Amino acid sequence: MEIRFRTLFARNSIPCYLLDEYRTSSVCPDCHGCVKKNIGRRLSPRPWQARKGRMEYVHGLVGCPNPECINQDWTPFEIPGRQPLRLRMKVHNRDVLSTKNFLSIVRSVVLGNGRRPDAFSR
Repeated sequence: MEIRFRTLFARNSIPCYLLDEYRTSSVCPDCHGCVKKNIGRRLSPRPWQARKGRMEYVHGLVGCPNPECINQDWTPFEIPGRQPLRLRMKVHNRDVLSTKNFLSIVRSVVLGNGRRPDAFSR
């Protein structure tokens, strides 16, 4: 018989909280500004498409173009063996971005004022 995590936690008196994922993967965790999607392109991983020179967007890679974020911690986005892109933006992996934003929400609710940051509110 399958025991769900929430049931398992409740039986063992472990508090369990649910988080709304609204805008957690589309907001920069540092400046709370909107991030840009589809910032990088690469050669297709499919051999028959790569032979034709087909390029595709890198899924899950987003960037924050806000100048304040760029000046905080800027790392150039480059693909080895290619010309460097002329992008000046802080680059994030979408999954890591969501996790950092979850942490920001939890810190605000538990340690802060008891409510979600405005950037993640509906």
